[in-house]
Amino acid sequence: DGCVHDGWLILANISTILNKDYLYNILISSFVQNQFSGLATGTTVDNLNIPRVKSVKIPLPPLEIQKQIVSKIEKLETKINEAKKIVDGAKELKEEILRKYL
Repeated sequence: DGCVHDGWLILANISTILNKDYLYNILISSFVQNQFSGLATGTTVDNLNIPRVKSVKIPLPPLEIQKQIVSKIEKLETKINEAKKIVDGAKELKEEILRKYL
């Protein structure tokens, strides 16, 4: 029961073949985004509909492999966030040095 806003799609009964975190990562990947861009129509707003979305191809490994992929992505995201903190700290230090000597 419920309603869906115009322009939204509901994916139902996918838990037996798709890990939700795997699906999220695959949907935001450039591989799928490029497919969406190629399928979208409209002059002001790109529109997708059910037949267009259904035509998008995604890799569908077994659930256990999907979980392994998600785990690796999460570890990489942790490393990326740690690296961003280091870079941000170095930028702040650079600014402090410049303020001190300029």
